[in-house]
Amino acid sequence: MYNKIIEQCDWLGITNPFSENYMNVMHEFKRHFKLHKQIGLKRALSYLNMSFEGTHHSGADDAYNTARILSKIL
Repeated sequence: MYNKIIEQCDWLGITNPFSENYMNVMHEFKRHFKLHKQIGLKRALSYLNMSFEGTHHSGADDAYNTARILSKIL
């Protein structure tokens, strides 16, 4: 996701307003559960016995569901 932000800022000709320091929640999920392969958002939720809420690939809904995952692994 962060790469997309950088790409979009470059395309718009604006400075990236965000820090270069960020947490990739799905990488942390993989590390936390000692998984060998990266899994997607819906699968990670399923792994936690949770279902996706909202519309898949909607920025707000993806962010909300990512936050739900983060709350379980911190």
